Amino acid sequence: MGRQWTEEDPGAGATGSLQSLAAELGKAAGALDSDQTDIQRALGVFPNSWSGLAADAAKARIEGLKKQAGELAGAAESVKKAVRGYASEVEAIKALADEQIRIRDTARKRANGLEVKIRDLKVTQDHIADLRKRQELEAELKEARDAEDGAVASLERLAKRRQKADDVVLKSVRSVIAEHWDVPPGDWPSERGWDQQVYYDYSMSHYLGISAKEYTAKDLMDVFKEHPDEIFPFTTRGPKEGFRDGAVFELSNTLPGDWGDIETGDVVVETTDTSVKFTVISDAYFDGPGSTIEFSIEEQGGYFYLRKDAHAENAQAFVAQSATAGAFFTWWKQADRFKDAVNRYGSGAE
Repeated sequence: MGRQWTEEDPGAGATGSLQSLAAELGKAAGALDSDQTDIQRALGVFPNSWSGLAADAAKARIEGLKKQAGELAGAAESVKKAVRGYASEVEAIKALADEQIRIRDTARKRANGLEVKIRDLKVTQDHIADLRKRQELEAELKEARDAEDGAVASLERLAKRRQKADDVVLKSVRSVIAEHWDVPPGDWPSERGWDQQVYYDYSMSHYLGISAKEYTAKDLMDVFKEHPDEIFPFTTRGPKEGFRDGAVFELSNTLPGDWGDIETGDVVVETTDTSVKFTVISDAYFDGPGSTIEFSIEEQGGYFYLRKDAHAENAQAFVAQSATAGAFFTWWKQADRFKDAVNRYGSGAE
């Protein structure tokens, strides 16, 4: 991309490397599609040419490879589209920014010249003419300064647009990573400040008081997945179907008190029959991209507990200091609300 963009030049950076990356991702997606075709041909040996237990095991493995190739092809295609969309947006911003920079610099140069003229005005015997000349120059100066200010304001708006484009492409790439690739959290694409470099972990369980004779772990997790708004003690915004693999949810008002933007972040969801896992994909959130928390149902002594396993990367230092204590009370409230939701929506063990 070249040099880093700024508010003064929000269109900085060439997009050629991004277009090349998109092309390579397209090739990768095509190759993976071709692999699926080859794998499908390999499946043709079953069951006529090869049968039995070994054949069944081999077939299951090959079908798994085909599915994996398909998922990776889709992931590569998704990233390609995100990168291409970002490159197009940057090019549009660059064209607009270059014009505003031209206007700003021209107006600034003109204003500086007019200031010199006003400063060097000579006083003559014709005071009325002197006054008229000064007023004309001051009017021109105001016009030049207004043009400069207008261009600066336009560049600030374009900078916000560029920041939004950066956020969108990063979230898109992180969503694909969370769903399809096993990348260590520390290696995630991230833009964190010096005060956002803390790591922490915790695991805790809260008693639900629900008997395994009445429900299964899957029964309970089904309620958890379908009614997040009623279960979480903060705001969750996402698909109306609830927690599903690949869904993106926005979490907000997640911390007690007023912490500003770090209270809000996006997560990608992964699920099993008895668990829901969040992976952070936002830079502004108090836990950095790649941080995870998994909610799962566990049974102890014939009763169910809601377990939480968290791993935070590049976390906000002030939040991390009291993360475990704060989390305990947050998730205690969640468990209480979860019990209420089970009473309302649970169907009982089959």
